[in-house]
Amino acid sequence: LASELAQAEQRERDRMAQLLHDHLQQLLVAAKFQIDSLDRFRVQNPTVASRFDVLEDLLREAIQTCRSFAVELSPAALDLGLGPGLKWLAGWMNEKHGLSVTVDVRGDCQSCDKELQLLLFQFAQELLLNVVKHANVDHAEVRVECLAKRAIRLTVRDRGAGFDPTAVRRGEGTERPSYGLFSIKQRVELIGGKLRIRSRPGLGARVELIVPQV
Repeated sequence: LASELAQAEQRERDRMAQLLHDHLQQLLVAAKFQIDSLDRFRVQNPTVASRFDVLEDLLREAIQTCRSFAVELSPAALDLGLGPGLKWLAGWMNEKHGLSVTVDVRGDCQSCDKELQLLLFQFAQELLLNVVKHANVDHAEVRVECLAKRAIRLTVRDRGAGFDPTAVRRGEGTERPSYGLFSIKQRVELIGGKLRIRSRPGLGARVELIVPQV
């Protein structure tokens, strides 16, 4: 069920990314071309020229935002496998949130099921966003290991604020790290996996997922 939900979510992300790229982005580019074609009015009226400059800046920002959203919704690097996808994610986290992420992939994780790779990518993304929201640090570590007995371990670690892991089992709160981890824990268990947490207030956190390969 969790795998099917992840696939459905990714299909919708792909559809939205295609919509942004093929329609909205092209409309914005066309609008910019139309403004560029009116350059002669800039010379005739300084007031009009300044307003054109503002419009061009707004359109450039809108086009860049549209491109950024399209990439975030459906990163092309994920098509190359989990390792390249996680490295792209590390760069995105640094660019968007100022979080430096070290990625360590051990073993041949590329051969595992594509749907499982997608799930692990999404789990890693959610865990890193949890770090951004709650850990108060500028660095985190992501490690993926292909284990014996056809299992994969994903570990996300930070040396930040930490928290009480027992709150995760109770699913307490909607703003604390325990809420996001409780949601991940439920989905991991749906695919026969386990979630382990080591954390204490002030001593950082280590979240480990072990999931079976399909």
